[in-house]
Amino acid sequence: MTEMVSNNMKARFAPAVNHPVQDGTTGIVTADLTGDGTLDAVVINHNSDSVSVLLGDGSGGFGPPKHYPTGGGPCGIAPTDLTGDGVVDLAVANYKSNFVTVLRGDGDGGFTVTEAPLDRRGPSRVAGGDFTGTGTLDLAAVYFDADSLTVLLGDGEGGFTRGPTDYPTGGGPSGVIAADLTGDGALDLVTANYRTNDITVLLGDGAGGFKAPVNIPVGGAGPSDVVAGDLTGNGVLDLVTADFKTDSVTVLFGDGKGGFSAPVAIGAGKGPSGVTVADLGGDGTLDIAVANYKSDDVTILLGDGTGKFHESFALPAGKGAARVVAADLDGNGALDLLTANYDSCDVTVLRNIRRM
Repeated sequence: MTEMVSNNMKARFAPAVNHPVQDGTTGIVTADLTGDGTLDAVVINHNSDSVSVLLGDGSGGFGPPKHYPTGGGPCGIAPTDLTGDGVVDLAVANYKSNFVTVLRGDGDGGFTVTEAPLDRRGPSRVAGGDFTGTGTLDLAAVYFDADSLTVLLGDGEGGFTRGPTDYPTGGGPSGVIAADLTGDGALDLVTANYRTNDITVLLGDGAGGFKAPVNIPVGGAGPSDVVAGDLTGNGVLDLVTADFKTDSVTVLFGDGKGGFSAPVAIGAGKGPSGVTVADLGGDGTLDIAVANYKSDDVTILLGDGTGKFHESFALPAGKGAARVVAADLDGNGALDLLTANYDSCDVTVLRNIRRM
């Protein structure tokens, strides 16, 4: 077992278990696809032009994967209820195609595949959220090569209308999230920009539009992913990026108005590609988990609740760990970790079996 200690709360991770999928696994999300209270996993396979659905067994394991076709070179995935029926749907950004693949869930873990057209090729990542305040979910897609972001406004039936304008980002957006950075109830957007070593912040107006983008430098180079979370417990969202070229993560503390503090860089493994924040130690504070593509592992950075991270250790993952998510797969109240592994074409499950 691998142990971690945070504020006298022990946690242990069971040995890694790998689940084969298809070629070039580059993204992962978890959601309850069947409504049985058990979390399932969906991964995107960049080289196989597919997604793989793995239904959870409630004890941290998965059944055999079922594969669904996507467009060419899927890179990003977002779970979202696009039709308001309480069933999870999926949106997939296809780097080699000019559309977002929409997989409409049937509530039993199956999907019907449709497409949301775009005006050009190359969407690299996608995020979902209600950008208009109407209760209907929309999408935001970024273009790595075009340095821009497109908003797709949902119609509540699984269809979309392209927003009136595209928004510029920094160079090479490789991650996008939707989060309320200002606490006004309107979702904002943040992109991680690989080529220009910054993030782009677009503050939402609550009606489907966004203010002029603001670019903010990170503390490292090659940010490939971004995540939001309240790292200090002050009710304001902060940001963390995975900085691939400098083997580090950047922490940016939010001011509640859409601005951020000077970046703080923290060392990680080799080639950080994905990042998430979660309370892994059960002490009520958020920790950081980083998927490291070159060192084939996950770096855990333990938070103290004030925005500082005093301890770190690594857990093994598959080869080419590209993304990481946290989810309670076995219902024990402790958050587990899952990685999407590009080179070994599988999913690594690291079960958190800390004593409650």
